[in-house]
Amino acid sequence: MRRDFASLHDAVVARFEAFPLSDPRASPIVTAVEMRTLASSSALLSPGYQPADRRAEVFIAAPEIVTTANHPAWEDFAQEMNTRMTTDPAFGREVRGHQGKPCHAWPHPDHPETGMRGYLRQQYRDAGTWEPFLAVRTRVDPDGFFLNPYLRAWFDMDEPA
Repeated sequence: MRRDFASLHDAVVARFEAFPLSDPRASPIVTAVEMRTLASSSALLSPGYQPADRRAEVFIAAPEIVTTANHPAWEDFAQEMNTRMTTDPAFGREVRGHQGKPCHAWPHPDHPETGMRGYLRQQYRDAGTWEPFLAVRTRVDPDGFFLNPYLRAWFDMDEPA
């Protein structure tokens, strides 16, 4: 966890030092790197999901970089950090970002056609939670009343006829 935190911190510092403050590519002055530790979750699409037999022994370290909204350099920097966290083996193989945040539309080098959506779907498939979640979703909402274009894209579903 310390190594991951230091890696993210160093990336913020490097970006900050690479450009003068007046350059729109500079890192925002107000940037925070935080590392939250969380208990495991029983929610199938939670980034911290663990099966019942492992839930008591596994804790999740959730790195997050936050800044002032609408800074011109933020999106490129956040994408760079997202790619680092999901491709660098030092962060582990089970990094699952918050799907509801803007990362759902970002590219991902291992999933050139589907980007972060494809990466996250694969993480949940590998964890064995994707299909059970979709089955529950279908039982709760068989007619797709609660689906919208965003959710249809996330669940990789065709648009309604």
